[in-house]
Amino acid sequence: MPTYDYSCQNCGYLWEEFHAITTKPIESCPQCKEKSAQKLIGKGAGVHFSGSGFYETDYKRKEQKD
Repeated sequence: MPTYDYSCQNCGYLWEEFHAITTKPIESCPQCKEKSAQKLIGKGAGVHFSGSGFYETDYKRKEQKD
């Protein structure tokens, strides 16, 4: 499940919510209790490959014959 950033248009409070994609967006601010919450557009996450062997096992070119 992804984490979403929210902002209150009334008091300016920023927070994160962890919920399913199919869940309706949060409407009420947890701080001021007004129905002025707005889901923010995130910049996403990058893919990071770590560990040994990714290039060696998947993308290494085979030796060329002379």
